[in-house]
Amino acid sequence: MDINVLKERIREIYEYIPILRVIGLEINIEELKEDEIIVSFNSKEHFYRKEGFLFGGFIELVFDSILGLLVRIVNDKNNQVTVSLYIDFISEAKGDKFYLKGKVIRKGSSLVFVEGYLYNNEKIFAKANGIWKIF
Repeated sequence: MDINVLKERIREIYEYIPILRVIGLEINIEELKEDEIIVSFNSKEHFYRKEGFLFGGFIELVFDSILGLLVRIVNDKNNQVTVSLYIDFISEAKGDKFYLKGKVIRKGSSLVFVEGYLYNNEKIFAKANGIWKIF
């Protein structure tokens, strides 16, 4: 599939995730392939705990949303749901700009397996493994 078509599809799908608009998360597509995505986002004050690092729940939301966008690219059916999403929090996520890399590990007839990393230029903060059901 043409990369510009993929980017447009991602933007259209992103618009249908209202929670991201509500919290003000604006993503930039840094790299995009049919089975891999890298996005960046700038942090906002309300994404942080008072101790100065990202809320764990916010990190979970970002993984679920961005990895779900990636699954949507490879999904040749009408719908999908997250079956499981495991996140290892490796270190406190501090900084102004973050990147999330997602990759499809395997796509079957009804399940898609993905992995992702949240990081910045200095280190990896969290790693996720997820399974989406497509139907």
